[in-house]
Amino acid sequence: MKKTLLSIITMAVFSSSSAYAQPLNKDIHVETEIHSKVSLSKANDSELNNITLSYDTNNNDGTHTHQENIKIKASGANKVKIALLEDFSLKNGKNDTFTHHLITIDGKQLQSPVNILGGARQLNQFFDLINNEAILELKISAKEPQGAVAGEIYSGIAKFVIEEHI
Repeated sequence: MKKTLLSIITMAVFSSSSAYAQPLNKDIHVETEIHSKVSLSKANDSELNNITLSYDTNNNDGTHTHQENIKIKASGANKVKIALLEDFSLKNGKNDTFTHHLITIDGKQLQSPVNILGGARQLNQFFDLINNEAILELKISAKEPQGAVAGEIYSGIAKFVIEEHI
């Protein structure tokens, strides 16, 4: 009985004793980067999502154009760089394509990317900002293909890359 009592007391002591661990202090470095906010809109701050080219009656050579002022804002720089992400072209459903595509911003031509060392590289144009914004003239033009039929619709997407330049 003494042995049983001793075993019970021993178990009670072990089960009631607290186990303590050394606390761990761990410092973890945390960082984040503040990204700039860049925007492009019409000069009056309305959205610029669609553009319709109009026939250029002054040239009367099949050229269709659009011209308007745009506003570019950038929160953290006094200059931006703008490039075309890919070739711009106007096509119809039969893959007929306009020719002589031209996009300029403030008289500077945006050119299609070029292949260098197996990769496409954008050709940037640089524009100064005053108080984090600039009003610039956007012109887009293209010449209709030979044999184009009245009423055909041609469309395409001009993909711009706009980044702050520090």
